[in-house]
Amino acid sequence: LGSLGTFLINGVDRVIVSQLHRSPGVVFSQSKKVKDIQGKSYYLARIIPMRGSWLDFEFDSNDLLYVRIDKKKKILATVFLQALGLKREEIIPHFYASVPFIYERNEFFQEVNEKLLGMRLKADMADIPETSPYLGKPITKATLAWLKKSGIDRLVVAHNALINRIFALDVIDPETGEIIVEQGAPFTNEHRTLFKKYQKLTFEMIASSGFVLQPTIPATLAQDKCTSEEDALREVHAKVWPGDNASLKEIKEHLENTFFNSRFYDLTRVGRIRMNRKLDLEISADVTALTREDIFETIKYLIN
Repeated sequence: LGSLGTFLINGVDRVIVSQLHRSPGVVFSQSKKVKDIQGKSYYLARIIPMRGSWLDFEFDSNDLLYVRIDKKKKILATVFLQALGLKREEIIPHFYASVPFIYERNEFFQEVNEKLLGMRLKADMADIPETSPYLGKPITKATLAWLKKSGIDRLVVAHNALINRIFALDVIDPETGEIIVEQGAPFTNEHRTLFKKYQKLTFEMIASSGFVLQPTIPATLAQDKCTSEEDALREVHAKVWPGDNASLKEIKEHLENTFFNSRFYDLTRVGRIRMNRKLDLEISADVTALTREDIFETIKYLIN
């Protein structure tokens, strides 16, 4: 053994390392292989424990988000979320803010509130005097105060501004209770024609965040055939732990033990502190098993 902790093997200094292990926590990295439609690289996420199963989040070339458990077969992220107990209709609202709209008399309206901030105020949005100092400028809090003082409680939104925006919730027929448009669908001219059958409708769209062709989670949800937690658990079991027949109760217990039981999964205090710091969480450092909030916030961080 040398003075620097090295071994002399055949006259050459060597360092003997039995095993290298990444520091526990969540790690984000840039994909070197997969790129999106615009040719930009995707980002990947990996949750690494000191003891337990590794959890990877990755995109494909169609902007769909997948999950891998211990580098096995990939499953859609929305399937995994449903298997964790998140209802299908709750997935989109959980990861995206939404903006409410009103359809009335063949026009679309948006209420005057802070969700208008950043939009440019135009003369055709309401009865706005041409001498207004706010006309043609981005809407600020001062603009909102002026609009409310002027008795303007909602603005007209051009239907072209809604094209390709995503419905955050199902649109319901106010009389029959039937679903007119399913959540996750992009707004098209066909929807405008469909809405003409109704006197008044209210619906919500995913809040716009720059130039995004289609948000990842709705696109992934559109490919997801699971409609319940039971369906999702069966699919996770078939892809991750195939070959054995198990009841839904056993599958759920297996999933719980894999990630949320401190006997089988350990981030260590260091891993918990690193994860809290990265994802802006306030989970106690004594909680060294994974939590559902860890997974949800990792996905939020990745898609945003």
